[in-house]
Amino acid sequence: MARTLRTVEKCLGVDTSKIITTYILCPSCWKMYHPSDFCTLRNPTCAEPDCSTTLFQTKRTTSEGVKKIPFKVMPVASLKTALARLLMRPGKWDELQHWRKEGDDEPAPPITREEWYATKALDEPLCDIYDGWMWRSVPTGMTREWDERNRKSEELNTDQLNGLLEPFVRELEDLGEGEFFKVFGHQDLEQIHVALPFGTMDTPARLKTAGFVSQNSEEHMCPCCNAPFSSLVDPVCFDRSKFCYRNPEKQLKWKFIYRDSDADT
Repeated sequence: MARTLRTVEKCLGVDTSKIITTYILCPSCWKMYHPSDFCTLRNPTCAEPDCSTTLFQTKRTTSEGVKKIPFKVMPVASLKTALARLLMRPGKWDELQHWRKEGDDEPAPPITREEWYATKALDEPLCDIYDGWMWRSVPTGMTREWDERNRKSEELNTDQLNGLLEPFVRELEDLGEGEFFKVFGHQDLEQIHVALPFGTMDTPARLKTAGFVSQNSEEHMCPCCNAPFSSLVDPVCFDRSKFCYRNPEKQLKWKFIYRDSDADT
């Protein structure tokens, strides 16, 4: 009879340790420690320079052993493992290749907007995301950029954020170069390239990424219309017939002004 949660998970075939790695974090500097490295730590303090924060406490078990209990952890799901499981689903490979047209059988470099325009007729409809220029312009791999002007004082700094993203970024960089995976119904391994042109995020992060101010701003609460933040208490604010939409040309102009401004401005 199963007496522990780990035993139950293994019996049910839901052993998450095969797809999730639980990293140990320093509560102060957020340095990540792999579980294999954590087991060999003799000193309970963080190994980062200028950081002496305690990483774990010890507890004596019933078997008279000593167990390390970390103060902060972060579960990380492997991108490669998730992709490998996805490609073993029947029909998934064909679904991922649906965007390919004549001449798209081999890897190709990104194209310019002018080159994309040359392949399209003026009256040709764009029916899906892969018909657009961005689909042909984004290279595989990943480029990390950070704007210090968008960071609040209580948020993690750049080094801490980069540290937390390191396992994901490392795998994404490998996949950007191309790796071979087993595919359902295929005798040979298939080479897979991965790019990250989009991100799923909450409202504050989405607004920052798109170049908008906080949703709590009085004059720029909504990126679509000119309704002020204080108008949310008035039912008229939700009357679509009275919406006053923003001018996208002005929005774009302000984005360029912000991009080219000094960091101290």
